[in-house]
Order: sequence, then C-alpha cells, then structure tokens
Amino acid sequence: MNFPHVFAKASVVVSELGYPFGLKQGTCWFADDPLVKLRPDLFTEDCRYAVGRDQSWTGDPPECMMVPPDDEPLARRGPGRPRTRPLVPAG
Repeated sequence: MNFPHVFAKASVVVSELGYPFGLKQGTCWFADDPLVKLRPDLFTEDCRYAVGRDQSWTGDPPECMMVPPDDEPLARRGPGRPRTRPLVPAG
C-alpha cells in the first residue's frame, strides 16, 4: 500500500495540538495527520528532507541534495578583515 506522506522540514516545538510537541526534521508523517493539516508550512513532499538521506551515498552529497528546496543558498562571506601586525620599532 502506498499512503500519501510528507516530511518535516525543521525541528521545532509546536503547540497547535494543545500541548508542546517536538517535531523532528526529516521525520515522515501521513499527509492527512491533524498536525500536518494544522501546520502545512512545516512539511514537504520533497524526499530530500527525509531522515537518513545523508546515508544513501558516500562522501559529499550530490549537488542537487545539498540545498533544501525553496531555500536560498547562504550568502558568501565577504573578504575577511585585514589582520593587524604588531608594530616593530624602526631600526
């Protein structure tokens, strides 16, 4: 049987169920679960969020798996600040 399912996009504590509940990134949920219906923004059908996805290859992940969908890559850092050298007395 194939049930519609989604994956948690982040690890957060939610209280929509009337009590604090720890949602863990990458966990698989039924698409018709009450929490999924209450907070669809926390879930995705994209399997790149699945738990254990980093264990399906060796070495660095494939490029298509490195940046989660709908997330912008982190901005590259600008040039570092120049380091100051201790003053050396002349002569």
